[in-house]
Amino acid sequence: MADEMVLETQQWLNNNYGNVPGFEKVKEDGKTGWPTIYALIRALQHELGITELSDNFGTDTSNRFDSKIVPKLEIGYKSNVVRLIQYAFWCKGISPVESGGEFTEYTLKAIKELQSDAGFPNGDGKFTSKWAKALFDMSAFVLVSGGDKTVRTMQQWLNVNYNIYFGILPCDAIAAAKASIKLGVPYGTIIYFAVDVDVEDGDIAGTVIPYFEGVFGTLTGYGFRVGVYGTRNVCQRVIDQKTAVYAFVSDMSTGYSGNLGFAMPQDWAFDQFFEYTVGSGEGAVGIDQVGVSQVDLGMQYVYKNTSKYPDWFFQKLAAIGIIWPMLSEVIKATIELEQDAYFDAEPFHIYTELSEKLSIGEGDNETSFNISKGEISNSFYEQLKDFGDALSLSGDDAKTELYHKLGEIVEGGVFQITPAPFKEKEKGNVGLEVKIDFEGEKEGKTGEVELTIDVYMNKKTIDDSGDDDEKDAYDKLEKITNAKDSEVKSKSAQNAFYAQFFSGFVEETSSKIGAAVLAAIALALLIKFGPIVIGLIFV
Repeated sequence: MADEMVLETQQWLNNNYGNVPGFEKVKEDGKTGWPTIYALIRALQHELGITELSDNFGTDTSNRFDSKIVPKLEIGYKSNVVRLIQYAFWCKGISPVESGGEFTEYTLKAIKELQSDAGFPNGDGKFTSKWAKALFDMSAFVLVSGGDKTVRTMQQWLNVNYNIYFGILPCDAIAAAKASIKLGVPYGTIIYFAVDVDVEDGDIAGTVIPYFEGVFGTLTGYGFRVGVYGTRNVCQRVIDQKTAVYAFVSDMSTGYSGNLGFAMPQDWAFDQFFEYTVGSGEGAVGIDQVGVSQVDLGMQYVYKNTSKYPDWFFQKLAAIGIIWPMLSEVIKATIELEQDAYFDAEPFHIYTELSEKLSIGEGDNETSFNISKGEISNSFYEQLKDFGDALSLSGDDAKTELYHKLGEIVEGGVFQITPAPFKEKEKGNVGLEVKIDFEGEKEGKTGEVELTIDVYMNKKTIDDSGDDDEKDAYDKLEKITNAKDSEVKSKSAQNAFYAQFFSGFVEETSSKIGAAVLAAIALALLIKFGPIVIGLIFV
């Protein structure tokens, strides 16, 4: 829908700067977008006396704005620059009431509103280049749909305390996710969020951790993984909270307290350890030398959704890979409909298939639970807790959190887990099959799509390794798979059995010890209650 003030902005820009060398005329459609913002920046540069116009609000633009414009910005001052500022406010969604080029009380009020949205509720109204750069940009400073209040609060906090280092950050809580989608960053890619200051150990829990909790919740919903950039201590603390998967370590900051006496995070992807200079004088460029562990190979292609399904549909698929990390790569390969993929992560063989054929049934051994807005029914909690107590298990809150996350991702659909079916290629191996079906919209019609995940334990690899823990885990899982249906006991037992088993599998399959732990849990439950199938209904 066209905005009349944005349309006026576009028309005025084309009429006044259309013949200026380097200025690119903008489409007059009344819709705010980067072309209009770039046109505003180029027009501002022209008014500042810059002849080589660009889309970048860079150092030269900032310096000239501070020296030529800022001293004049008082009530009553008239110029084309003021008019450009007013038009930029209209495009930002903040009303300066007027657009005639005179700096008025209304213009000052708009400036203070921008400052308040950015985290400065008592803004002084001084409109320096750092604020102009934030205004002449598409970044939002209000909480937008899909944003997280905690992330926005932290963005505002960072603006107030650290704007001298990196300027004014957007405060929409989802800028990174939407920008990545626009740029074609493939779903499942790791996006690193920087803590580019020396946050001391005692301050991390109250600042960095809640920020990354919000970032993780938001980014996961959009199908992206989270990485953390910062000192060794900050990176490790964030990863320990499971709100980031890998670290980009700022080891080059040798004087930072977070790098003194702290070990290198085990899950590091990049290690920034030295800077050297290329060129000289004004043309000198600092180049960081970075060590690479190769756990994160970055993006290999630009993603474009050529299917008839909306982006949110594929975001759900990618998000499933995020909450089950060992599936992250294989699910990225299954992003096209009616395709299957295989991933070898010895001793595990993983298969996925995405199909429009719904096959989840309602067998006698299935039990369903309602999950609404990520909240599991109280009965489920009680059953899971009872079995945790009986087996002296810990971490039950973390286990139920898995189901919260699945519910938030799937929203509407069915989740089911059973022993993996026989495959000729996997003869002699055992494992689990997980099916998740959810709705997608195609050509205006709603259809159900099913994601099938088969994970097998490779008996030959386990036997050859001589690892007793892996062999023990395989033997116990084999007993579960081959147990007879007649051994199945109460429904409550059934509910807790696969809830414990599946959550343990998700959390622990990447480690040998974990495999043994989850199998021990499964065997203890098998002896008492036998195998079951559990279906979770998401509403």
